[in-house]
Amino acid sequence: MNSNYLTLIMNSGALLTIIILLPPIIMPKPSMIFTTKLVKTSMFISLIPLTIYLNENMETTLTLKPWMDWTLFNIALSFKIDKYTAIFTPIALVITWSIMEFSQWYMEKER
Repeated sequence: MNSNYLTLIMNSGALLTIIILLPPIIMPKPSMIFTTKLVKTSMFISLIPLTIYLNENMETTLTLKPWMDWTLFNIALSFKIDKYTAIFTPIALVITWSIMEFSQWYMEKER
């Protein structure tokens, strides 16, 4: 497959992983079940960059437009998806998802 397509898919997967995790932060009182489903979905989507990295051994950097453009300096947001990011993100999300599922089960009697 073309390297440009893989870079696009890898960057899109990483950004989608982050964007999916934003609604519980923005919403005033998100439900625990909704948040757990978002973490689970984000975990499965984060497997896309991991799979691409493991198959192609490809690293990528995504730089977004500058947020603030001042005379002396620019503030831009960039994401580097390397070996550590590609492996750590799905593992961290699986652990978070497991803790959230267990806490829902454990606290079910307290409701």
